[in-house]
Amino acid sequence: MNAELKAHESVPFVQIAQALPPYMKAEKWAGIIGKTVRAVKEDLRTGAIARYQPVKGGLVYVNVIKEMKKAEQAADY
Repeated sequence: MNAELKAHESVPFVQIAQALPPYMKAEKWAGIIGKTVRAVKEDLRTGAIARYQPVKGGLVYVNVIKEMKKAEQAADY
C-alpha cells in the first residue's frame, strides 16, 4: 500500500493542470486573473488584452493563446 501512495505523490503538475481553451469570454477571464469584468472589457477595448472577434460586430473574446505567449515572453523582474 505504501508503494501505491508514493506512486501517486510523484505525479507531475502538468498532468493535473486544467487545459485552457484558445478563446474565452471576458467574464471567465476576469475570474481567472482576478480582475473585474468591467476592467477586462476595458482592457479588451483598449488593446491591453489580446482579443478575438470572429464576426464583425459580434462578441469579443479574450485570445488566451496570445495572452499566454505575452506572459511567457515578459521580462523577469
